[in-house]
Parts: sequence; C-alpha cells; structure tokens
Amino acid sequence: MTSTHDIEGLRAPGGHVVDQDGKKVGTVGRVHLDDEGRPAWVTAHTGPLGGGRAVAPLVDATVDGDDVRLAYGRARVEGAPHGVDGDLDEHQRADLFRYYGLGSARVGQPLFDR
Repeated sequence: MTSTHDIEGLRAPGGHVVDQDGKKVGTVGRVHLDDEGRPAWVTAHTGPLGGGRAVAPLVDATVDGDDVRLAYGRARVEGAPHGVDGDLDEHQRADLFRYYGLGSARVGQPLFDR
C-alpha cells in the first residue's frame, strides 16, 4: 500500500508513472486528494510531448523514489476518462471509480494506507 509519506515524494518534478509491468505511462502531473485530504488519484502526463492526461487511482500503488507503480496496465490507464490536471469533481470521481472497477463499496474508503 502507498503511504502518505511515500506520496510526498511524488510532488517533486521528475517522477514517472509506470504500469503494473513497469512500463512508463507518463510523468507525474498532479496528485489528487480525497475529501479528507488524503492522496487518492494521480494524473500522468502522457504522449511524446506530455500533452495527454490520464488519471489513475493510487489504490494498491507502490512508490519507488520519485516513481509510482500503478496496479493497472498502461492501456487501461491511458483509456481512462477525465484526464485533467485540475480538481476532480464528484461526477468525474464517480466515473473513474466505475471505469477502474473500484465499486461503490470503496467510495468511502481511502485509496491508500496511512
């Protein structure tokens, strides 16, 4: 599980988002917080110039230095809805929960372990 301490390192420039197999998805753009201020989602800047955006949950993610390894494959992450750098609203979060199959049972639970 990813801890709050691990996430702090991701806020520095230069970190990468990698998929479950270690393939680069993109660079860390933004760490999105849940309603209680806990890290829950990460935006990856994707594509050759970093112009694309993909949002992925930090559930079951691990951090290694400046990089975060997601529990999902690259194609899944790049196909996610709402590739934004701004705040995720309630509807966007609900779409992302559905897309990643996190289910409504997980909505009220933190996506990482303190």
